[in-house]
Amino acid sequence: MCGITHQSQDIEPLIQQYQHSPLIKVTELGRSVEDRPIYQLTLGQGKKRVLAWSQMHGDEHTATAALFDLLKYITADEQRAWRDSWFNDITLYIIPMVNPDGAAKNTRVNAQGIDINRDALALQSPEGQLLMAAAKQIKPHYAFNLHDQNRFHAAGDNPNPATISLLAPAYNTDREINDTRKAAMQLISYVKPFLEQQIPAHLGRYNDTWSPRSFGDTFAGMGISTVLVEAGGHRNDDD
Repeated sequence: MCGITHQSQDIEPLIQQYQHSPLIKVTELGRSVEDRPIYQLTLGQGKKRVLAWSQMHGDEHTATAALFDLLKYITADEQRAWRDSWFNDITLYIIPMVNPDGAAKNTRVNAQGIDINRDALALQSPEGQLLMAAAKQIKPHYAFNLHDQNRFHAAGDNPNPATISLLAPAYNTDREINDTRKAAMQLISYVKPFLEQQIPAHLGRYNDTWSPRSFGDTFAGMGISTVLVEAGGHRNDDD
């Protein structure tokens, strides 16, 4: 692991490093309320477009660290053959730390006191505006909305915390399944056996009540197959 990344200054050296990588295009999408940069990193050159973003809640650090672990793995010399196997088929867009102001204060909300993940409709926050603009420009086939959850979320009927919870968000109040949501569900079904091997009895399913102000639900309604990933605790790991 690259370590816990609490603030934008923690990821800045990694961003600078990848600006010199021939494999990654680094773009500054814009600035937060307190003028901190928000970046997008692009890899691959395929027609299948995938968007992933992290830390829209400033106190949810796990996925930002995981994304930089992923970038380190992808760009490693020993992964060239694996990388070449998909680089011409997929374009991966990563937006780490959507809420750098909240990260600096270790708070859920941004500097305006707005929960960015409830700003998908009003778009009152510059961070939410940047994420929506990126999604509309990229038009991803798949999107990964990366969050943290506390240790009190159980893994279904198991007496264990949900180390990972997955969900294909609803796009309407009736929680209907159209082709877009079905594709997200199929992706989760494909990944589920691998996760169950790694974290048996610690895999959960997140609540799919429709939340029209949330980005995942909004993106699902825009025709983007979206997967919510919530990282939680593990019974054998207090950290």
